[in-house]
Amino acid sequence: DFVTTQGPIEGTVNDFWRLVVQQNVGFIFMLCSIVELGKKKCEVYYPETLKEPVTYQDIVVTLIERHEDAHFINSKMIIEAPGKQKRYLYHHYWKNWPDRGVPMTAPAGLRLLRHARMSNYTSIVHCSAGVGRTGTLVAIEWLLQNICTKPPPYDMKEMLKYMRNQRAHAIQTAPQYAYIAFAIFRLMAIKDSSTIPQFMKFSTDMQTHTGVRIDAPVPAPTGAAPSPGP
Repeated sequence: DFVTTQGPIEGTVNDFWRLVVQQNVGFIFMLCSIVELGKKKCEVYYPETLKEPVTYQDIVVTLIERHEDAHFINSKMIIEAPGKQKRYLYHHYWKNWPDRGVPMTAPAGLRLLRHARMSNYTSIVHCSAGVGRTGTLVAIEWLLQNICTKPPPYDMKEMLKYMRNQRAHAIQTAPQYAYIAFAIFRLMAIKDSSTIPQFMKFSTDMQTHTGVRIDAPVPAPTGAAPSPGP
């Protein structure tokens, strides 16, 4: 399950952590930077120093691990709340996804979504307003689940229209719409190498019509990651 929301601001940080506890959240996907083009987009709502607990009203969060790569800062935290069992929480900050745009590299976040999908915990996805980037990532996951569990045909246009009816303004731009199709097509190419030529043609057509070029060779499937637990 996914909860989509705007990025926490100064007055909503405690409410955000209350949501994490109430919804049994195990994964947080942060798709915006704290500051973008000189404008603050989100509050620093999470601990930044290792092994130093931070209290949000009566909820205590401690950062215990942090690993950074070209695309993500991946953090492992412990969350403690009254009446709840102490457990792990995974925070994934996607560093290079521009507002109203798309990442220019392979959709590495889809691997992290798969890790979340294999868990029994809820995931929170947020950007700044919680519609464009957030809607794009959740749409990819939702479409993928439909493809994996339901027979064809699949009408991406109608499915995304339904999603926008559920959350106004989700998926804001043509490049974001194209990126959704790109990500799904790429996943199909990973599973079935016979579709790689069609995927490559789609990539070229997408660049021609949207001006977006994504560096995304088709990789071999990768393994799973640990799930939150006590």
